[in-house]
Amino acid sequence: FETLADKTLSFVEKANDKDHLFSSIDKKKIIDLVQKTYKVNLPTEFIILDKPIKTTGEHKITIVDGKRKISMNIEVKKG
Repeated sequence: FETLADKTLSFVEKANDKDHLFSSIDKKKIIDLVQKTYKVNLPTEFIILDKPIKTTGEHKITIVDGKRKISMNIEVKKG
């Protein structure tokens, strides 16, 4: 869990001219990429995401496990 602190997940998604994604990045996509990239299994309730990510650029998410809390960076590029 702590190994994820301040790490960056990179997504390449299709977006329009205004950098709005055609499909959003939700907790499930984040969990799948964390598992694939860092070999860490996270329950969806650990990820604090007010709403799915719908734009390119840098985003920050919070992951909470009881009293432990870390931040992760999400980088979304147009692809």
